Amino acid sequence: MATQTITLIKAKEVQELLAVSRDKLRQLIRDGVVPRPIQLGPKTRRWDRAEVLACVRARSAA
Repeated sequence: MATQTITLIKAKEVQELLAVSRDKLRQLIRDGVVPRPIQLGPKTRRWDRAEVLACVRARSAA
């Protein structure tokens, strides 16, 4: 059985990958364009890097 490594990234890295501001990132999450973050703790949220890169590819294809 193969194991899959998940790389978690912070909001700032998501913003850089998508080239958007913090407010625009929030809007994209609300609109369902960007996946919701994974809640790791009360104030800790991270995104799966592979999912974010899939969004980047989808945005560039559109």
